[in-house]
Amino acid sequence: MKMQEKSILTDCLESIKHAAERYQEAAFEADHDHVRDTLQDIMIDRVEQQAAVFSLMHQMGLYSTPEANGERVNEVLSLYRAEAEKMEARHRSVEGVHALPAKER
Repeated sequence: MKMQEKSILTDCLESIKHAAERYQEAAFEADHDHVRDTLQDIMIDRVEQQAAVFSLMHQMGLYSTPEANGERVNEVLSLYRAEAEKMEARHRSVEGVHALPAKER
């Protein structure tokens, strides 16, 4: 029975993940604030559902994750912070270009 439960919950987890990704994509492409906000709200609901299914699977021993030591956690956080800083710098440079009058670009 445990294998059937794992199969069902894995399918559920993947389906919710896929739905969240599609809602996120639709929100990015929405041209109307109310539509975008609604799609983002639905996406957040799906992410929360995915977390709940993952938590259930983890508690049941159906989804194991290796424990990360503090050093590895800090390495991953540093990597993502560095990438976020690069993205922010690119964003600021693009904003600066658009702030210039057209003939100075």
